[in-house]
Amino acid sequence: MLLAAPPARVYICQGSAYHATDRCEGGLVHLPRCSPDQSAGREKGPTPLPALRGPLTYYLMDCLICHARPADAVGSHIISHLLLESMSNGPVKGRDREQNFDIRATGSKAYFGRGVLPETIQDTMGRELDETDATQNFYVRDNIFCTVCEKRLAVFESLYKEKIHPALSAGRSLNERQQPVAYVFWLSIIYRCAVTGFDDFVVTPGLLDMLRIVVNQVLADTPAQTEQNCLQEPIAFNLFIGYLPAAADNSTNVVELQKEVGSPYLLAINQHILLLDYQFDQVPALEQRLSVGLPIANPGLTTTLFSLAQRLLLIRFFHRVSADRFKLQVTQNFQRAYFEQHRQDPSANRVESFMTELKSGSELPTVKYSEKRVQELIQRHVTGPPTGQA
Repeated sequence: MLLAAPPARVYICQGSAYHATDRCEGGLVHLPRCSPDQSAGREKGPTPLPALRGPLTYYLMDCLICHARPADAVGSHIISHLLLESMSNGPVKGRDREQNFDIRATGSKAYFGRGVLPETIQDTMGRELDETDATQNFYVRDNIFCTVCEKRLAVFESLYKEKIHPALSAGRSLNERQQPVAYVFWLSIIYRCAVTGFDDFVVTPGLLDMLRIVVNQVLADTPAQTEQNCLQEPIAFNLFIGYLPAAADNSTNVVELQKEVGSPYLLAINQHILLLDYQFDQVPALEQRLSVGLPIANPGLTTTLFSLAQRLLLIRFFHRVSADRFKLQVTQNFQRAYFEQHRQDPSANRVESFMTELKSGSELPTVKYSEKRVQELIQRHVTGPPTGQA
């Protein structure tokens, strides 16, 4: 899910600190039990939460990067705004001017930055914003990182913006000093998505822990030290980074992350196509699925610049994946609602009738597939005589 979730909690009871586990956007955050003065520098596994007695006090969970300080930072970007700007902002640059849309099984939600003009919202939505629209940026979370790691992530992002982003935007290949920076930076993005369960993205616990260790070791207080740490970091994972050239309209680009747990992990983030933890014998099947060749010849890091023709094929592939998943999830939601109402499954004709009405109409897509309309249609098609009755 892309909506914000509460952080994990730490309960203090009779002098001992017990870290509860809580769900953070689809991923379970496990924190160890410790005493209040032992929270720094520990690296232990999760401990089951015992029965609690006495008064409870609420504390923040540990930072998901360092595991040493409380997650007191707010407004942390899971995916850097720099990576999304060409898709979310269109020709208008800067934060607070984003236009983001999230389509899920319950329908779509829209988020508009505070700087988006009312007339732009009217043109996009066909209406003013209301209580059904998202009030927080899908890509932002509170209380997942500490302020120290948050500042170091900002340093890393400024390094990427200075050294890597201009080269890719200009269609230039990365040199030997740029590649390690791009490698670890994208590992940090993948880790942030996985540890928060962003877009329902999950990796295996072992891979998650290895990614965290790499990110924690590389982050530093200055760009120079961060770059040096990247250059010294061993290339431990097979990572493919493909860059899509900018088009006249980048609003068709997507953020689509693989939902299945297991290697290889395929991700599309605006103008970047990522493939993590793959084996060489898996590449031909992936190329066939994508209808695009992946120039992977050596282990470790591979970077490439796709052509405009390849961009079109890749965008179509990820649109198709997203549409197929949406159709399946909405159908399952309708079938579930129908069964709860009538205690029997709907007929194929009734399901088809629901889906046909959902896809029909002349409304803007932002309205046609909105949560409000999807739920109204489910209710309309669920009520009435059950399957097999007049």
